[in-house]
Amino acid sequence: MQYIGEKTRVGLLSYSNSVYINLNLSEFDESQQKYFVGAVESWRANGGTSTNSALVIANRMLVQDKEEYPDSKQIIFLLSDGHSGDGHLFRQISAIIDFIDIPIYTIGYGKDADEDELTTIANLNGGTFIAADTDDISYTMKTLFNAET
Repeated sequence: MQYIGEKTRVGLLSYSNSVYINLNLSEFDESQQKYFVGAVESWRANGGTSTNSALVIANRMLVQDKEEYPDSKQIIFLLSDGHSGDGHLFRQISAIIDFIDIPIYTIGYGKDADEDELTTIANLNGGTFIAADTDDISYTMKTLFNAET
């Protein structure tokens, strides 16, 4: 986490059958870092995949945050297998995401990751798709954060 600046605002969502806000957007100070680590350590793969709902909620959180911090640079990192079984098709939400214009960097995780879907999501607003596995996920995240912050 040493590559994430203390003034960088970080939030965290997780999802399976539902979307959960694990960490509201806040400066990534020592306290926020502890909450972040605790939230990530509590994650367990379970249930379905509400990727598209998570994208809508993440965009909404960032739009609201932009009102208070208008000069902030906003990006979304999506770690996912790219499958979405929540009833929302990407084509249904893509116009909203395109209008909001926040880059989404997708990280394909798992052997059955839907690379085409994750590439489509990333390409919408100038993000990038990266395939990752357990061994290089930390390096991948570090590279993306350093490139964008």
